[in-house]
Amino acid sequence: MPASIQNPPPSRRAVGAGAWAVLLLALIVSITLAEAVLLELGGTFFSGGYNHPNVESGAQVVGFFAASLAVDAFLVFAIWLVAIPLFRRFSGGLLSCFVLVACASLAIPGAFDLLRYRLFSLLGRGVSVENLFELGAGDASMMATEIALQLQGIVAVALVALAGLCLIIWISRAASRRWPTAAERLAPTPKLWLLAAGAAVTGLTATVVLLLPGDGAARIQKGLLTKPSALLLVDLIRFSTDVDRDGYGVLSRPPDTAPFDGT
Repeated sequence: MPASIQNPPPSRRAVGAGAWAVLLLALIVSITLAEAVLLELGGTFFSGGYNHPNVESGAQVVGFFAASLAVDAFLVFAIWLVAIPLFRRFSGGLLSCFVLVACASLAIPGAFDLLRYRLFSLLGRGVSVENLFELGAGDASMMATEIALQLQGIVAVALVALAGLCLIIWISRAASRRWPTAAERLAPTPKLWLLAAGAAVTGLTATVVLLLPGDGAARIQKGLLTKPSALLLVDLIRFSTDVDRDGYGVLSRPPDTAPFDGT
């Protein structure tokens, strides 16, 4: 028997499942930490600044980070449910898909956080869509102009980010063509049913935290509601429990006291 058959060369094992799992954890932790830093810079949430909601004990800090990881995991799972099939079909390779999914997972909450932090730093924490609409004299185009004037520096940041994204896409595609075998080792991509299950479990866990009563829970919820992931979940809770479609749900805050009366 030939030696090559007796001692076959070791196969190049796929690293797909492990690589995607590491990426998932890295994204969740990165989003949680980055938004915690912005929360402290914008509202001294952890150091107890004057006239700002804040956590007061170590247990509340731990509770906030645990809940923050849950809501951010929900957001990342939800993004992946859409992004992975989309980029897998149109990106031209697994490596490009991997990179684009990572970029989308960071860009979506990152853009919201950057705009919100910048807007609050200029116009104060009491700003809302209603306030901006009044500032624009009730005209949507004037409101958009006012926002653009207040956020002029964001345009340069957005252009740099877009250029960086294009560069990353070009490099990932070039790498896929240069090393096709290595790129294919990222297979298989996460199964959609696993992503859906992950989104359901983390979403339900975060929902429980967002609905807990008590002063400690309320302080944690104040911090969570600055996050795009928690705001998305709150909107889903309101919409899914709004039986009479009057804008308030049975589980929204404040709850709909007449859930079957749409008037």
